Amino acid sequence: MKKKTLAIFFIVVLLTLALSVFAACDDGGDELPDGVYYIPPKAPSGDLPEVTKPDDYDGIANYYTREDCEWKEVTDSQGLTYKIRNGKAVIDYFRHSSDEKREKIPENIVIPTSVQCYGYDFEVEIAEYAFYQIDRLESVVIENGVKVIGIYTFASCHNLKSVVIPASVEEIKEYAFIHSGVESVVIEDGLRNIGVSAFEYTELSGLTLPDTLQRIGERAFYGSAIQSVEIKSAIGIGDYAFSNCVNLKDVTFPNNLEEIGTFAFSNTNIQSANIQSAIGIGEYAFSGCANLIEVTLPDNLKEIGSYAFCDSAYLRVMTIPASVERIGYSILDNSRGGWLFCEAEQCPEGWDEWWCKSKLYVVWDCNDKAVTKDGTRVVKDGILYYALSEDAATAKVVCYDNWSPRKEITVPSQITVDGKVYEVTEIGDYAFVRGTDIKKAVIGDSVTMIGMYAFYESSLKEVVLPLNLEAIDFYAFAETKLTQVVLPENIKKIYGDAFDTDTLESVEFTGHKTWRKVVDGQYVYLDVSDPVNNVEILKNISTSIMVWLLDIYI
Repeated sequence: MKKKTLAIFFIVVLLTLALSVFAACDDGGDELPDGVYYIPPKAPSGDLPEVTKPDDYDGIANYYTREDCEWKEVTDSQGLTYKIRNGKAVIDYFRHSSDEKREKIPENIVIPTSVQCYGYDFEVEIAEYAFYQIDRLESVVIENGVKVIGIYTFASCHNLKSVVIPASVEEIKEYAFIHSGVESVVIEDGLRNIGVSAFEYTELSGLTLPDTLQRIGERAFYGSAIQSVEIKSAIGIGDYAFSNCVNLKDVTFPNNLEEIGTFAFSNTNIQSANIQSAIGIGEYAFSGCANLIEVTLPDNLKEIGSYAFCDSAYLRVMTIPASVERIGYSILDNSRGGWLFCEAEQCPEGWDEWWCKSKLYVVWDCNDKAVTKDGTRVVKDGILYYALSEDAATAKVVCYDNWSPRKEITVPSQITVDGKVYEVTEIGDYAFVRGTDIKKAVIGDSVTMIGMYAFYESSLKEVVLPLNLEAIDFYAFAETKLTQVVLPENIKKIYGDAFDTDTLESVEFTGHKTWRKVVDGQYVYLDVSDPVNNVEILKNISTSIMVWLLDIYI
C-alpha cells in the first residue's frame, strides 16, 4: 500500500513541474503546436562580429573564416592536393604528401590559379621541389596567376615532355627542370629571369624566349638537346648558358644584349652567330662551336674574352667592329681556316697576343680598303678569296665561300682585278680545311705551293696537281678521302704527314719515279726503269719505311 501511495505522489509532482514550464514559455501569443517547445537564446552582451558569407554560400550555416583554413589540406577536381599555408594554397608533393598520393598524380595536369577552402579562394603557389622525381608526369599546363616556378620544382621528371608557362610567371628558379625529359616549353611574355641550370640536360629541342626576358642564368641550358633558340630580349647571357648543346645550330641574338658570359655557347654546333648588340663576350664563349662558319659582332662591342672562339673548326668569316677596345688571348686559337675582318684602324689591346696563333688571315678596314694587317689587299673572285701582292702581281688563295658549297673546286692560274692580271701562285694555309662539300680539286698550273692543312679533313677524293708545283706543306692532304695521288715530276719538297690518310693506296710521279704503298701502310720508292733493283728493295723493305718517307727531299 505504501509503495502505491509513493508512486502516485511522484507522478503528481512531475505533472505539476511540466505545467509550470509550459506556463512560463507561453508569452501570450499564438499557441505552439503540440510537442514543439521554443527556448529563447541568452541575450548577448555587446554586438556580435559580422559574418562574411562566401559568394557561393548555399544557405547552410557555414561560419568558417579564412583563418580556419590555415594548414588544411584541400583537393581539386583533378585529385591534386594543396596545403593552405600563410594564405596560399601550396602544392608540394615532396614534403607534404605521402607516397600513395604521389602515385595518384595524373599524368597530365593543369595547375590552377586558385583553389577553394571552405568556399574561400586561395592563390596557388608551387613549392620548391614540388614535383621532384615524379616520373608519372607527362605534361603540365600552368594557369595564369602563378608567379614563380621554384628550385627543383620539376627536376628529374624523366617522362615530362611538355610545359606551358603563362605570362604571370616572372622567374624560373635554379634547377627547376634539370634532368627532366621536357621536349617542348611554351613561355609567354612576362618571364624576366631564367635561373642557374634551369633546363640543364633536358631534351628541349627548340625555344623562343619572350620579349620581357632580362637574364639567362649560368648553365641554364647546358648540355640540353636544343637545336635552335630565338632570344628576343636579354641583357645578359650567363657563363656556360648554352655550353655543350651539341645539336644547337641556329641562334638569334637580341639587339639589347650587353654581355655574353664565359663558355656561354662553347662546344655547340652553331653555324651562324649574328650578334646584334653586346658590350662584352666572355672567355671561351663560343669555343668548340664545331660548325660555326660566320660571326658578325655588334658595333657597340668593347671586349672579347680570351679563347672566345677557339676550336671553331669551320669558322670562315668574322667581323670585329672598330668599337672593340680589348681582345683577349688566343680568341681564335685552333680555329683552323678562314679569314677575319677588323674595322679598327689601330690594333686593339692584346692583338699581338693572339694574332700569331689565330691561323686566320686578318683583314683591317675591310669596308673601305680591304687590306690585311701587313697591307695585303684581299679580294673575292667567284667563290675564292685571294690575298694580292701588288708588286709581284701574284695572288694567294686564302679561303673559299662555303656558304656556296661546291663539290668541285677549280683554282685558276690567273685572276683579273680592276683590269690588272694576277698570277695565282699559292694555296694558303687552311684554305679549304674541313671542306666537307669538296670532292674534287683542280689546281691551276701556276700554283707552286700548297700550304699547311690546306685540304685537311676535307672530303676530297680526287685532286689534279699543277705541273709547276714545288712544295706541299705539313698535313696539306691529311685525313682526306684520297686513294691515289699523281705528283708532278718537278716537285722539290713534301713535308711531314702531307698525305697522312688511311685511304691512300699510291702516290705516283708523272715521270718514271714512283712511291708505292705496300704492306702495313708502308711506302717504297721505286724506279720503274730498273725492275731488278726494285725486286731487291721489296725483299728488304723494313718497317721503318712508312708514310714519313715523303718527308725527304726528292
